[in-house]
Amino acid sequence: MARHKHPKKDIEDALQYAESHGWRLEVGGSHAWGKLYCPYNDQDCRCGDFCIVSVWSTPKNASNHARALRRVVDHCVHHKQHSENSSMEYSFTLKVQLGSEEQDIGTLIERLAEAGCDDALVGSGRPGWLALEFTREADNAKVAVQSAIHDIRKAIPDAILVEASPDFVSLTEIADIVGISRQAMRKLMLTHQRSFPLPVHEGSVAIWHLAEVLDWFDQRGGYRPQEAMKETARAAWGLNLGRQQIAS
Repeated sequence: MARHKHPKKDIEDALQYAESHGWRLEVGGSHAWGKLYCPYNDQDCRCGDFCIVSVWSTPKNASNHARALRRVVDHCVHHKQHSENSSMEYSFTLKVQLGSEEQDIGTLIERLAEAGCDDALVGSGRPGWLALEFTREADNAKVAVQSAIHDIRKAIPDAILVEASPDFVSLTEIADIVGISRQAMRKLMLTHQRSFPLPVHEGSVAIWHLAEVLDWFDQRGGYRPQEAMKETARAAWGLNLGRQQIAS
């Protein structure tokens, strides 16, 4: 039997796009209009954060919500594509840990939407955590991120900020952002060992701060990162350095 169509054409088109890539849609629920389920849902799928995505019924901006739904499909590690945001839009993710009494995900999603977070995709794949992927218009990235934290604080006062991204990146992720192969990125790093930023973690997978790497590329020339991406990476880095409880 054919499912119910979403009342907003842009969102319905995005849902059909997701379904064409294997995502499963379940319509209904006491809070969201429906939920999208990733077809893979494995340990590589963004740590499970966006394996379940809520679909809003009447978001303030249906076009923005539709673009966000398409983006979460495109960003799946099994279906990686690139999309560019306008210079006034900043994309970032805030992962929060819920308080011991905040376990009714449906209620939390409704409260987040009412608090102004309807420009975010809410991932609830990990028990006790929420991941909110925002695409927010603002004068600068810091304002965008801080306003998002403010909105989360209104909805879930005792939520704890665990991580902001984009910040921590591997060599593979850097290569993906720059648009070259991992092998070429590794060669570039080894060729410029004296000037290339030091990793913040070394092990089986080395990790860098994205902001430092983008600044290095900016100074070196060749690849020119988008200003919005640089701003967002700096803002996320600042939050992670001072990891704090979202509640005042």
